[in-house]
Amino acid sequence: MYKPEHLFPLIGRIDDSDLARIVISAWHEVQERRPGVDLKKLPFTLLIPTKRSLIDHTNAVTEMALRIGEMKGGLNLNLLIAGGLLHDIGKVLTYEKRGEGYLAGPLEKTLRHPMVGAALIARFGNFDLVHIVYTHSHEGDNLRRSKEAIIIHHCDFIDFELEKRKVQ
Repeated sequence: MYKPEHLFPLIGRIDDSDLARIVISAWHEVQERRPGVDLKKLPFTLLIPTKRSLIDHTNAVTEMALRIGEMKGGLNLNLLIAGGLLHDIGKVLTYEKRGEGYLAGPLEKTLRHPMVGAALIARFGNFDLVHIVYTHSHEGDNLRRSKEAIIIHHCDFIDFELEKRKVQ
């Protein structure tokens, strides 16, 4: 099992001990629930052929979001970092290993990773964080996203679109 603090260096920038605890606990929990999934090999997307891992993508999205948050001001940077680090955590539970690769499992096909991740995070009782995880993808398109959720949503798609250009 990987230590979340080693996978995600920005955990150290979270000044809110409750948010840091949620991030660390959630990543521990998904690893315990899916011991056969190697987080360093789990792809960040199944939509394009890429060798980038979920960890690489998560760190990139969180770093972009933090830089925007610092530049813009008036945002909860602790929530922004935690939201970035957790936005795709549901993929650990919804992607299924098949041979040498991964496919969308039944949960990804029915509920999708934003809902599964949000349900996981809801148990910790921080509904601002649940909102970011749930609305980071298309599921949030008809909802009013918080400022932090807007940033995570766009950083997620920026990272995806840039990766898509590399592989086309």
